[in-house]
This record gives sequence, C-alpha cells and structure tokens, in this order.
Amino acid sequence: YFYKKGYEYKEKALEYFQMAVELAPNYAEAYASMGETYLQLGGLNRMSSIESTAKARMAANKAISLNENEPRAHKVLAFIHLFDDWDWEATRREYNKAVEHGLGEQNDFITYYHIFLHGDYEKAISVSKQMIETDPLHVDNYWQLGLCYYFARRFEDALASFNKALELDANYSACHHWKGVVLGYLGKFDEAMLSLEKAMEITGGETFIELDLIIQNILKGEKVEALKKIESLEFIDEMEVA
Repeated sequence: YFYKKGYEYKEKALEYFQMAVELAPNYAEAYASMGETYLQLGGLNRMSSIESTAKARMAANKAISLNENEPRAHKVLAFIHLFDDWDWEATRREYNKAVEHGLGEQNDFITYYHIFLHGDYEKAISVSKQMIETDPLHVDNYWQLGLCYYFARRFEDALASFNKALELDANYSACHHWKGVVLGYLGKFDEAMLSLEKAMEITGGETFIELDLIIQNILKGEKVEALKKIESLEFIDEMEVA
C-alpha cells in the first residue's frame, strides 16, 4: 500500500518489509521488495546511491538464496546491472530470469529496458499506457509514463502525465521535480522554477533537484550563475577529494 502511494511513502513501506522479514526470516518476496524500495530511496536521494545499491543488491541476493524463482529479486539485480554496473548482458540475463519466473510485462523496469538497451521509446510508452489501464489510480504509473515521454523528448505529453499524477497526489515531489524539468525544456522557465522549488520544499532539498535548477540556468543562458551554483555544491567538493 505505502510502496504504491509515491516516493514520500517509501520509507514507511521499507519499515513494513523489514518487520515482515523479522517475523518470517525466509520470506523471499519481502526481501525482494526491500531491494526495490532501497533503489527507490536512492533514486530520491533519501539515501546515498552507493548505500542504496549495496543494500538493494544484498536484499535481492538474499531473496534469491531463499527462492531462486523470485522474480522481483531478479528485476532488482537487472536494474543494478543496468544503471550501476553498466553490464548489459547481465542486465538481460537477470531480466529474462525475472520474466521466466513470472514477472508480468506491465512492470516499471521494462520501460527502462526498452529505452536504455534498445532505444525503443514507443514500446516503453506503450507498456506504460498498459500499466495505467490496469491500475489507473496508481500515481507511479503516470510518473513512469511521463518519464518515458521525457526520454522520447515528447515534453508536452510528459507534462500532461506529470500533471495527471499530481491530480492523484499533489505532494508527489518526483512529479513536481520532473514537471519542472520538462517545463524548462519547453522554455517556460518561471513555471519550471516554481515546480522545482515545490519539490525542494516537499523533500527538504535534494541534490538532483539542485542539479536541475542549474540546468534551468543553462537553458536560460545564465552560464555564470550556473557555474556559481556548481561550485557551491558540497558533493562536488567530496568528489574532488575522492
């Protein structure tokens, strides 16, 4: 329930998954769901990407050690292989295992699979639309469709999807964030800043949103201002030290 409500509820979902494995240590599906949640928390910057990926990988491997046929666990590993390991063959292998063991075609990862491994935006958009038809009140489905449109550079369509998601959950920070991004690419900079600032307000500040605020400066031609903001970001200093 909480996992489906949007990013702001993912931490609550994680609490319940953790309680589940405490009560039932051999509950493979709960470990797999923990893995998915850790990835979501990393994506929202509620947890560092290094920590979230490591914990997601451990949870997925634990699930598979309990049940080799747990599809969600293989999906989590496919995601990690794609976005963190950059291992395309391992991505295909794990995703194929997920499908083999029962993962339905209407899942969030398949859109990334088609976009990043095959450059097939239309297929990704088609799958996302099917997900909405199946579950029209799931806010994440509209956010997912919006992302597919964004990667296909269909910004007007992306904007419509993010607005629909916000009708379902007005405090969905990720939709405010990505709405701001597409508004910037549409040249609607004042509206873009309002959306990004709303996302910052809801989350208390996210590094990824700060980066997109910088992109707005670049799109507006304010390169000096963008450079000042880049130099002020704490994680830039940390990367230089590393």
